[in-house]
Amino acid sequence: MLCCERCAAVSGRLASIRRVDFSAALHAAANQGLCARLNSGAACAVARAVGVGTMSVPRKPDPATVGPGSSVRSVHAASCCGCAGCSKKASAATLLRIHTYGPSAEWLSVRLRRRIEVHDEKREPSCPFPPPCRRSPAKLANTSADSYSRGPVPVTCHLRARLPSHPMEKHQHDRSAERPPAACRVYLCTYRRPDTLKRAVDSLLAQTFTDWVCELHNDAPDDSYPRELVEEIGDPRITVVDHPRNLGPTRTFNLVFSEVRESFVTLLEDDNWWEPSFLSRMISEMERHPEVELAWSNMRMWQEKGGAWHDLQRTIWNVDQDAEPLLFSFPHPRQIAGALHSNGAMLVRPRAIARHQIPCCTTFAAVEPVRERSFASPLMLVPAVLANFAITESTAQSRHESDWWHIQVLLTASFLRHVPLTRAAIARLWSEARRASTRNTNSLALTGIVFPHCRHILRFATLVDIFFLGRSLLRHPAEAARLLRLFSGRRELWDYLDCHTAARIAEARAAGFTVFQ
Repeated sequence: MLCCERCAAVSGRLASIRRVDFSAALHAAANQGLCARLNSGAACAVARAVGVGTMSVPRKPDPATVGPGSSVRSVHAASCCGCAGCSKKASAATLLRIHTYGPSAEWLSVRLRRRIEVHDEKREPSCPFPPPCRRSPAKLANTSADSYSRGPVPVTCHLRARLPSHPMEKHQHDRSAERPPAACRVYLCTYRRPDTLKRAVDSLLAQTFTDWVCELHNDAPDDSYPRELVEEIGDPRITVVDHPRNLGPTRTFNLVFSEVRESFVTLLEDDNWWEPSFLSRMISEMERHPEVELAWSNMRMWQEKGGAWHDLQRTIWNVDQDAEPLLFSFPHPRQIAGALHSNGAMLVRPRAIARHQIPCCTTFAAVEPVRERSFASPLMLVPAVLANFAITESTAQSRHESDWWHIQVLLTASFLRHVPLTRAAIARLWSEARRASTRNTNSLALTGIVFPHCRHILRFATLVDIFFLGRSLLRHPAEAARLLRLFSGRRELWDYLDCHTAARIAEARAAGFTVFQ
């Protein structure tokens, strides 16, 4: 029930207006309150429904009587109309009830979802993440990892959790309410790999830990094999979700980080497979370390050649496999332009899990290093080989070298912006880039050229490094032009990395970190 006639009128306007441009700039502010700029009288109703503080709407024009095309200026946290009911914090479900009335429900749902995530870049970069990311450095330093699961969630997170972007997400929420939650939810993502998919499913069915449910996401709408395979197996724990359209690997993997009722979430890629003890050992280790949000195991590497699989006789981590789990804290040298964890062997504790949904413009090769910036320390490696990593002949990764340079530069620049490095650390960074199997000095040189706050690293570059970059750009002019276009766009990806890197270094400083050596 709406608290007063005035709010009812505003909600009615929100449900009936079809022509107004809902140009919104909503963002969380220091964990309390909300600032917004909305056209028409929707400001009052939207602010009430979100539940992150309330709003004051100017008395002129009256929000209950303004029409399409009218505007309401920016307003700040207060009371929307002075009544006691308006000051009560409502849940995001109230917003759903408001804008699902009337014949324009579908249009409004799409419109609001799209517009509320648009921020005013002239005022502040977009930041669709939990409130701790928007706090000052002093407040961030006193923020624990558990605070993500407390306090109000910003507008965009509420909407992502409550408004399904397509029918399959609604189906997922409806299905999860039909039975009590299992201990672990497994996401198996596939795209036209019938041979390896059967192997992955068999490894899941062979798990000694049996309290799991699985969602098999088929990203090829015209491929019936995944559904036929699951129907043949007949295990009620496995459910097929056929995507209505091809989402691509990044969007598909983002579905893994949706709100769930299970205690743990994991991802099984269609070309990888697990050892029978994977779930049992990983869940046991996570229960021993309740402070850990992300854990992963060591993986044995296999390569496909002519349809046959060959054991490369090596693992991703060259460590003692019988050792105790290793805990890593940010910042780690591998996190400057890469990642510690592996998608195919990870187990996640779903604390405000929606914040791990990365921008959809992220190339598939970068999903691990980009997403890892959103996980609070410590991260845990289980040295035992509990999973198998497949190097396939076909891959979903981009073949454009410019994509790899672009993400390497963004990762390095966001790291250097927030993490202080000694001169010795910068020199060692260049030295390791020169000694790499594939010389990687181009990304460091580009970082110093593109980002002013990284210019100091160019002091450690040699003439050979600059010559190597110039030669690469001149030999591949199309890739160079594409790289320029990438840097001019994709602001959302930079905002994501910048915001979460700031949160991670604040946690590190609270734990005693001073400088990266």
